[in-house]
Amino acid sequence: MNLDDLRIRAMDGSALVDGQFALHGDPAVLSHFAMPKLAAVGVMLAPRQLSNWKFLGFDRVVQGGDGLWAATAPVLTLDLGQSVPSLTSFGNFTYLPKERFAFTLSRHGGHRLGSVNVPLAKPEPDKPRAAYLQFSQIDMDFEPTPAGLRIALTAQVAEMISPIEGLDVAGLTFVGEVLIPALALRLQGQPQLPGQAEDPSLGEVAGGRLATSNLGLARFGGLVLEGQVDWGQDGTARDPYGPFVSAGFQDRFMGMRPANRATRYASGLLEAHWPTSDGPYLRINLGVEDFARLLEFEDCVQLSLQGAGVGYIEGRTGRDAYLEGDLRQDIDWLTLKLERSPQGLLIGGNGELHGGQRGQSARVGKTLDFAMFLPRKLILATGLKVPRCWDDWKRDYAGGGVW
Repeated sequence: MNLDDLRIRAMDGSALVDGQFALHGDPAVLSHFAMPKLAAVGVMLAPRQLSNWKFLGFDRVVQGGDGLWAATAPVLTLDLGQSVPSLTSFGNFTYLPKERFAFTLSRHGGHRLGSVNVPLAKPEPDKPRAAYLQFSQIDMDFEPTPAGLRIALTAQVAEMISPIEGLDVAGLTFVGEVLIPALALRLQGQPQLPGQAEDPSLGEVAGGRLATSNLGLARFGGLVLEGQVDWGQDGTARDPYGPFVSAGFQDRFMGMRPANRATRYASGLLEAHWPTSDGPYLRINLGVEDFARLLEFEDCVQLSLQGAGVGYIEGRTGRDAYLEGDLRQDIDWLTLKLERSPQGLLIGGNGELHGGQRGQSARVGKTLDFAMFLPRKLILATGLKVPRCWDDWKRDYAGGGVW
């Protein structure tokens, strides 16, 4: 499968996959609910906030001109919270089991295992249009297949949160099944399915420029961006400035390293290359949550930071750092610049590095200067919280008012 074949939702980076849900039980009780027929199920498997598992049911999805997808408001939401173990807990950090596996969770007491909101057949005016059904038992079955990971769920309903007074929903059974492509698991940072076909290389990215079709998603996590990082290296083949940056973004920090080459693969993923494996590596203690606040009302902002906690550069990483000790140098001061446009987000900065307590790498100087560009498509496909990118996308790809 190629990235072009994967339906990625522009709003949050979730994967839109095939799946259906149903509710079984007493016909008289079922008559109060209207289970929708779904066009796609949005899957978010990476642990976020208070949930390890979230499935959003959509009755209409459309594709934008850049290949990303949009959907109506979900007509059904299945949220299993944190009571159900995350998918990563069943693998060995790299691969899921080869064989089919399953588990059962039962509730004894007041702690809920998960819930689903189901549309009502005849909602009353000025009252909720859906009921929240809560589970007392969940059975999940996982089957690796050539097409991806099949997940089947059976949940026993114990109770309902409004709005139908006196309706006894105990004894209803909620069932569902989704098929998640292997590439979708990969993009959400999940363990991989064993036995998948090889992902052959299509050669290096020519000219140091990423084509529009290269989304910028890296094979082993993180992003591959156009840009440069200068921390005082000599700019030779051993210590390049760029023209690529291998970067990672979290809510409260970002990390980066310059790369002189990038390879394209048949899946559409990229891989950045650098001549050595022992560093350096730069970390700055500002992340996408900070970007969202800074850009809330302005498209161009500048922030100056000084003192402890700004960030640092690891002059030595990996096995060498373990054997010989790191060569960490704190950032004394940093000026960060963010410039958002309908095309994406330009991140740049300059600063000064402090001498390390254990010395410093000969490949690191005293000053810091970096710049990299995140295309809008990449921002939306990864769910990064950059203000107004979604609004720009909707304006460019109206989609017949799907939202």
